[in-house]
Amino acid sequence: MEIKRGIGVSEGIVIAPVHVLEQSKYPVTRRRIRIDEVDAEVLKLEQAKTVSERELLDIKRAIEAKSDSEHISMIFEGHIAILNDALLFDEISNKIQSNLFTAEFAVIRIFRKYKRILMDMEDPTFRTKAADFTDIERRLLKNLIGNAQAQSFDTPGILAAHELTPSQTAGLDREKILGVLTEVGGSTSHSAILANALGIPAVVGVEGVLSELETNDTVILDGRRGSVIIEPDEQTIERYTKRKEVESLERIRLVEEVSQYAAETFDSEKIQMLANIEFDNEIERALEYGAQGVGLFRTEFIFSLTGSQPSEEDHYRVYKRSLSYLGSDKTFTIRTMDFGADKYSGELLVGQEANPFLGLRSIRLSLDPRFVHLFRAQLRAILRVSLRGNVKVMFPMISSLNELHRVKGILEEVKDELRQERIDFNEHLPIGVMIEVPSAALVADQLAKEVEFFSIGSNDLVQYTIAVDRNNGRVAHLFEQDHPAVLYLLKKTIDAAKKAEIECSLCGEMAGNTRFTEFLLGLGLRTFSMSAVSIPQVKRTLRNMRADESRTKVETYFKENFEI
Repeated sequence: MEIKRGIGVSEGIVIAPVHVLEQSKYPVTRRRIRIDEVDAEVLKLEQAKTVSERELLDIKRAIEAKSDSEHISMIFEGHIAILNDALLFDEISNKIQSNLFTAEFAVIRIFRKYKRILMDMEDPTFRTKAADFTDIERRLLKNLIGNAQAQSFDTPGILAAHELTPSQTAGLDREKILGVLTEVGGSTSHSAILANALGIPAVVGVEGVLSELETNDTVILDGRRGSVIIEPDEQTIERYTKRKEVESLERIRLVEEVSQYAAETFDSEKIQMLANIEFDNEIERALEYGAQGVGLFRTEFIFSLTGSQPSEEDHYRVYKRSLSYLGSDKTFTIRTMDFGADKYSGELLVGQEANPFLGLRSIRLSLDPRFVHLFRAQLRAILRVSLRGNVKVMFPMISSLNELHRVKGILEEVKDELRQERIDFNEHLPIGVMIEVPSAALVADQLAKEVEFFSIGSNDLVQYTIAVDRNNGRVAHLFEQDHPAVLYLLKKTIDAAKKAEIECSLCGEMAGNTRFTEFLLGLGLRTFSMSAVSIPQVKRTLRNMRADESRTKVETYFKENFEI
């Protein structure tokens, strides 16, 4: 029995076998096959090699048709040569036969070995060859696994990965995932957000845990305390089984308790409790937890499930289905595509960047001439569905007034297109912006004149204000959501919204953390948007607070610390 520590990001206890996911663009489970499956796996490898070679030849011929592209053609000629290296593929076949690896796991193991050898060489020419091996590896995995980028599991269990990207999660069989365990990430990483959205226990930032695990090892995962117990003894299993039963009963009682009461403070200040939604089929469960609507509907999963360029109809069908779950009266706030950095498969759209958090991401990508057609298709779908319910549109990571003007300009162009096509929509569709970067918070008074609502994305706002990567375990301890500079920017944003008489919500992880509830209430926040599972606890906390007392405490804090 071995105990590992990490960061508990989604409460609950799981006692189950683990499924180890290899670090790759294509998720691969580290598992063994039966002896009678060996021949089939070797055949699968040979077929993937044949398909990969045919694809590379097609690319090479297409490039050779251009007289000025001979040097690029030679790159793919080199890739084909590697694919035809008999020794390389003999090694992969031997791994399948002697170690009983799946074909995809054997590919990862052998290619990883050669990439390390190349990277350790002093000659930079050889080091650059490692990138060629990565390209070939990804092509082989694509043809072994398929475009779904998903790995199904025979039995339910805990998903363990070095890093779990949202695009991978979107393609996984979520009914089989009982818990999530990752080596990297922090309390506001997207792995954590996704785990909360799925309502499953999760522990992140458990350094080196994959080296201790094999698929089907029994693991106890404690999402409240952040502990992971590998191959526990019977006494430990019995103790955690009892704790799991007690915690499950506590959650059921809490949901039943708060469902009987309105969302308001002890002194009768009304509060709006909204849910952050990752996938459309979460909405029904969010309503059961007490959500009064959707304050943040993340739309990136549509791209992951339909391909990197979903059509207008793909968007429309999802939004229409979501409203059928939600009803026409409840708020449905749709955030436009928010790709880049750690969010979903941004690499499918923009490739690698030296500093993706400060690069072509979010609204910047939507405005890029290469991708604006995707943005326009999404806006058309949002406008078309806007008459079906209380629909709002929200633009992420706005950093300046000029940027907002450009976005609104495109929206007006799309409206004109629909008018010419005689397609009805809500002419007064409420427009909002996410306040996620300091520049937006500092000019919030200007932005407030241009929109109907704000939504504060506290996760990114903290990250950009104090320069701490929220997914980097090495600096996770520096990610202070209550840093004075962050609190000042929250106040400035909420005050600007009040002055302009527009709604302001907060949809970051602060909203679902009861440690910040009183401060946010005292700032004047009256709309909280969070993971659905957090709603009952925050609602209970708010019902035991007085808004007037919270306001006095916050005013005192700012007078003492900022002289305001």
